[in-house]
Amino acid sequence: MKKKQEILGFIYILLGVLIFAGTVPFTKMALQSFTPVQIGTLRVLIGGSLSLAFIIKKSKVSLLWQESGTIWKASLGMGLFPLLLSISLGGLPASFGSVALGLIPLGASLFAIFVLGEKVKSNFLFFAGLGSSTVIVYSFTALNSITYHLPLIFVAIGIVSVGYSYGAQLSRKSSGPVAVSLANIFVLPFAIVGYFFLDLPNLSELEITSVIGIAYLSIMSQFLGFFPFYSGLSKVGTAKGVQVQLLQPTFTLILSYFLIGAELSVLDFIVSFIVVGMVYFANRKDVASDNVEKAKDMAIVNS
Repeated sequence: MKKKQEILGFIYILLGVLIFAGTVPFTKMALQSFTPVQIGTLRVLIGGSLSLAFIIKKSKVSLLWQESGTIWKASLGMGLFPLLLSISLGGLPASFGSVALGLIPLGASLFAIFVLGEKVKSNFLFFAGLGSSTVIVYSFTALNSITYHLPLIFVAIGIVSVGYSYGAQLSRKSSGPVAVSLANIFVLPFAIVGYFFLDLPNLSELEITSVIGIAYLSIMSQFLGFFPFYSGLSKVGTAKGVQVQLLQPTFTLILSYFLIGAELSVLDFIVSFIVVGMVYFANRKDVASDNVEKAKDMAIVNS
């Protein structure tokens, strides 16, 4: 039964990752008519409003103060990440942003292991670190020049890694949909205040693709995508579960090519496939280690 729950958890996470894979290309689409600050604010405002309606319908409002200590930490990723990602992608190619986000699993895993105390096998850490190191090396070879956008995307990755860990922790006490909604509601007041300071473009100036971009980011990336994602993390643990997100760069590269005509190189895909391999070996070695432990347990029982 535990094995089936773990498989189901990985399926849920993969569904969330497929949704998140559209974040980079749809952010690029939104940047055609909106500034990074406008995108970040509107994304939180719309996603937070949907979350508030969901929590009221589910009669879970009391959790806002019962679990406030965990919620505000989870909300860091929901509030700051959209803004920082939008700003950084304003000066970085979509292909680079796609692959750089492959560092999220390393950040979330390290935080879950060393701060939240999750247990994993040593081989797992080795392959997870190897896959993430590939992304770091790639980041310093793929760019022609280094600007402030580069460190900014790494700050965004660090913040969302912390948010993922606490969001998964919160979902174990409630559910994935409730966890993401509570985190979104915590940052909603800031978005409401920020909205009144936005100098939004006129309707006649808007590109339809930008409107589609904002809609996707607000509804899918900020809200619905976390339903299966957090539900999956609560079943398999943050450290193991987020490794599935190493597959996201490959999905994002493909979407970026078809949605915005992003220029892709052979190196982009080589790095992505290396990362996919590390995901496979990280989990395969982990399972193998579990089997050894089970064999030892059986030997002790039979002795």
